[in-house]
Amino acid sequence: MADLIAVADDPRDAPAAGRDAPGGPRLRAWLAARLGVQDGELRLTPLAASGDSNLMYEVWADDRAWILRIPPAIKNDASAHDVLREHRMLAALEATGVPHPAPVAACADPEILGRPFYVMEHVAGFSPSDPLPGPWASDPAALSALGPAAAEALAGVGEVPWRGIGLEGFGRPDGFLERQVPRWLAQLQRYRVRELEGLDEVARWLTQHRPPDREPGILHGDFHLRNVMFSAQPPARVVAIVDWEMATIGDPLLDLGTLLATWSEPGEPVFMIGAVTDVPGMATRAEIAAAYERRSGRPVEHVDFYMALALFKLVCILEGSYARLLAGDSEHESHRRYETVVPTMARRAHDIVRGAFTV
Repeated sequence: MADLIAVADDPRDAPAAGRDAPGGPRLRAWLAARLGVQDGELRLTPLAASGDSNLMYEVWADDRAWILRIPPAIKNDASAHDVLREHRMLAALEATGVPHPAPVAACADPEILGRPFYVMEHVAGFSPSDPLPGPWASDPAALSALGPAAAEALAGVGEVPWRGIGLEGFGRPDGFLERQVPRWLAQLQRYRVRELEGLDEVARWLTQHRPPDREPGILHGDFHLRNVMFSAQPPARVVAIVDWEMATIGDPLLDLGTLLATWSEPGEPVFMIGAVTDVPGMATRAEIAAAYERRSGRPVEHVDFYMALALFKLVCILEGSYARLLAGDSEHESHRRYETVVPTMARRAHDIVRGAFTV
């Protein structure tokens, strides 16, 4: 277990290396009251400190654990990292069969931490990354089932009758696809630091080849394999879909596009740190798309559009993290990899729209 984080009365008083760490007595008292434990029992352990996502901490009391989610101090966009919105989505999913971490409590009071936050249950399982756990690394048949299992779970997300579970007004489904290109281009222009080869052509192609609108559904917004948790032991069973911070109501097939666009096969560029999709034995993109189509009944004939749109969106978002690093507004040296990863994503999207790459 990692060292316990130091806590301060105000998050701004925390040391520079841990300035996003949650702070002292007020937070502890809030957590203790809602988790039904004594203040002195609580231990908080950082899980992640990426500038691209909400921050996570394990909250321990004896052998029980929960997860604390807090937005980062700096955002690419004012609408990003809305943890109360994420909590609302998790609460709505309680009435469904979608595997997700159960929400416990949320706080909008700035006096507690200076930022909103929420707590959810700790889910037992693993997110596939390198190195794979022993039972999976040695079982090619088990590995081959991970991708299709993720696709089938994703299909279930898009089937949820969202209007009846408290998500009315959660998003703007009308004109969803039509808004995507101008929305992400506008964000990119606020911090654009270089030309990205082929991206303008991708934007034009997406505008000209937009599929017909279809019945809207819940959209996770960042559905890649690392955001899917599986049972610790084979066979493959999805126990939770996590990181709902970009969720909205829109075209569910964009989630499939994200899964496929980030699914590198052997010999292809790998976009995700710790990715295992190119490990021998893993399913192919074609097999994943087929599993989604079988489970959902939604035709996937426009999958190239959704893959290209997913990459276009990722390029626009991740370039913001790279721009912040160049400007000295980020301490996340891991973002330096975006110097090459983002242009590679842009080229892959360009290959898709010109017919040189597909599932």
